[in-house]
Amino acid sequence: MLGSNIIRICNEHGFLVPGEVSVMGTNADEVFCQICNPPLSSVAYPGERVGYQAASLLSRMMQGAKIDDDYVLPIPIHKLVARESTNTLAVNDPSGPEAVHYIRSQAPVYPIRVSEIVSRSRLSHSGFNKNFLKQMGHTPKEEIKRVRLARLQMLSRTQVIKSARSPARCASRARRN
Repeated sequence: MLGSNIIRICNEHGFLVPGEVSVMGTNADEVFCQICNPPLSSVAYPGERVGYQAASLLSRMMQGAKIDDDYVLPIPIHKLVARESTNTLAVNDPSGPEAVHYIRSQAPVYPIRVSEIVSRSRLSHSGFNKNFLKQMGHTPKEEIKRVRLARLQMLSRTQVIKSARSPARCASRARRN
């Protein structure tokens, strides 16, 4: 919850997430993290492991074990779910992070073109492409394709249930026609 609030406040005050501020939340709830703009990176809360360790500690205490009041039981985090809120870039050109932020926020939902991104910079089209390639290791067009593909992959993972029902819906619509 705190992570989403930090992203909202950054957006309201004009800070680029992740360009200027990286945000990491907890719990890794897929739906909750995806509704943030940009999607919130998170640490998966090891609830089952916490419960098991707490029950084990309680059992030891019930059997007479003395536990210090300041006892801390470290439970390692094994899963970090990286999303766009921490996807930062180390680039020298100040227009680079802005261009990448624009691509990553717009390309998944809008049909943007490289010329739109170039018009937002102070460089010529060829200069922008050359600079982007130098900083990122690929062209702006390839970044747009990569971002769109990542979005499609995420949607295909989160909408498996809807996809499974789609053939049945199509079949019932075909029978009605």
